[in-house]
Amino acid sequence: MDLFDCGSKEEWRRHMGGAGITREEGNRAAEQLRRLPAYREAKALFAAPGAELLQIRSNALVDGKELLMPGPGLKEGFFLLRPYTVSFEEVAHAVTYKGLARFGKRLDRRDIQGLGLDLLLTGAVAVDGCGGRLGDGHGFFDLAAAILHDSGAVPLGGLTLAVVAERQIVAGELPHEIWDVRVDGLVTPAGVKEINDGPTARPTVRWESVPFKKVRKMTPLWQLYQELHPLPE
Repeated sequence: MDLFDCGSKEEWRRHMGGAGITREEGNRAAEQLRRLPAYREAKALFAAPGAELLQIRSNALVDGKELLMPGPGLKEGFFLLRPYTVSFEEVAHAVTYKGLARFGKRLDRRDIQGLGLDLLLTGAVAVDGCGGRLGDGHGFFDLAAAILHDSGAVPLGGLTLAVVAERQIVAGELPHEIWDVRVDGLVTPAGVKEINDGPTARPTVRWESVPFKKVRKMTPLWQLYQELHPLPE
């Protein structure tokens, strides 16, 4: 567990450097996730597009689960991959950005509601014992999770898990902004760890913190904004 202590997120990112989980470790973490009852019972899950989650995304389809992924930069929103629609040989390609265009179904606002995503899975630069997660600085997972929750895609009791190596778990508490999503547990090559006694606060879009230009560029965010802020007739 890292004992580094500093103030800013950027300092933490520089400090963690090359500590990220490797592909091999990600593969072992994927097998640990398969042992989790919440994973076995899940019918649908969301997984971030990072390389460390490649095996988890592949397993989801092989294990008969619907898989939701974000398109690049969330500009085109979310894509759904259904199990048993992709040959085993093509699964690893289907769950990448390049594969989404061919194998995934792009969802609109109405499709997202009621998806029943029991698990949200993401990588991290670092995590702490309070569920704090430090991402790559782009904020795409935090925003994606908030959109999905606000759109009714995640039922009560849905879990958010970070896939990390043990060396990415830090002592103390990481810097945290109001829009940062806290995780309910960690998936490591050694096992799955619950890190909160109860459910974390449900993410929600912090509209005051999202530049309007960014809202317009992301289809699901713009659709949600229009629903919440309808134009006068």
